Amino acid sequence: MKTPGAVLVFGMVYPTLMAWFYFVQLSQPSAEAQTTPARNLNPLVVAVYGAAKVFQFAFPVAWVWWFERKRIQPRLPQSAGLGIGLAFGVCVCLGAFAFYYVISHYTSYLEATPARIRGKIMEFGIEAAPWYILFGLCLSVFHSLLEEYYWRWFVFGGLRQHLSLVPAMGISGLAFMSHHVITLAVFLPGYFWEMAAPLALAIAAGGAFWAWLYDRSGSLIAPWLSHTVVDFGIMAIGYDMVFGS
Repeated sequence: MKTPGAVLVFGMVYPTLMAWFYFVQLSQPSAEAQTTPARNLNPLVVAVYGAAKVFQFAFPVAWVWWFERKRIQPRLPQSAGLGIGLAFGVCVCLGAFAFYYVISHYTSYLEATPARIRGKIMEFGIEAAPWYILFGLCLSVFHSLLEEYYWRWFVFGGLRQHLSLVPAMGISGLAFMSHHVITLAVFLPGYFWEMAAPLALAIAAGGAFWAWLYDRSGSLIAPWLSHTVVDFGIMAIGYDMVFGS
């Protein structure tokens, strides 16, 4: 049995809808301007975010277990593609650091971003740098693995049942991009077309590359490693914005 198109569409749209809900609709309007952690903690955002993530990552397992059990094929971790994935991740990080340096020093595009990031992480009760580092490690290592399983194994793998490689890569990459558009728009107010849109397209390209790497290597290990390296770089930039000198 192939994964139905309606199931794949739901899988691609759901993360974006939930990101819009907990990242925009439930957000405290003045979070960026507040400085007291207790006032910024938003239990509703934390609860909805947690519930949305649990459902998102449980849905593919439940669907495949009940309707496509043949897709579950346990295998030992594969080393294929690790070098390519690592090189891609390092190159993206270096490019991101260079881009961040130029944009932050020679434009005003990021003037409001540190306060926006600070407001968002404080809604999750993250006040001090050690908590941010722990949060960043969890996102970079564990959440990236769950995203690879969701976007590459389930979504891209389902699309490959219906489409050839390139269209499946493109569609899954754009779907992976879509919920990031919400966060970029929030963190880059007033500069959607100048900053948020180009960065979102870069994320789509990254998602398409990881889909290709997964297809090429036959394992999630290489794209996970690559994804983890990129997320480490992003979290490092966020740290510099919020806690750096």
